[in-house]
Amino acid sequence: MTLLLVVVGGCRSAQAGTVAEGQAQPFFCERSHTNHAWGYRHRGIYVDGAGGVFRYVHGTADHRLLRVPADSLTEQALLARYAPGRRPMGTVPARQMAERYRQVVAASVGELSERVRRGADMGTTVRRCYLPDASTGVYREVLLRQGGDWSRENRAPAAAQLSAWLDSLALRAIR
Repeated sequence: MTLLLVVVGGCRSAQAGTVAEGQAQPFFCERSHTNHAWGYRHRGIYVDGAGGVFRYVHGTADHRLLRVPADSLTEQALLARYAPGRRPMGTVPARQMAERYRQVVAASVGELSERVRRGADMGTTVRRCYLPDASTGVYREVLLRQGGDWSRENRAPAAAQLSAWLDSLALRAIR
């Protein structure tokens, strides 16, 4: 448990009072699916820095929660984004979280492939993680993989491993 607190806890939000020293960051990684083809649908799972796995589901009125600019993803914006229909689904062991954190750091410098059109009305499935930026107080998105109408991927090997991990958590969450 000490390793998790040192590794993940050291990467806390820069905003005073949002995360106490030694606590894990509130948001870590997510896997979500959005589709507008037959009406708005957005749902997914996210993992917090302490290893909690949560499921969430947005309704039509929640669409605005996804329109927060990437350079403005504060802890409050992420709390609002993941609040609708939030339900705990399980936990990830601390040792595994420490390894996943190291993978996010490695993936954060990965090169993104070209964005390629793959179809229409398929929606978008996104796998991403977040790293708090102490200098700005916002979370920086680390895109791992995007599939659906448009596809692209982070070419870092760690990004592929994290994507597979998030896919496996999402499959367990819907059972």
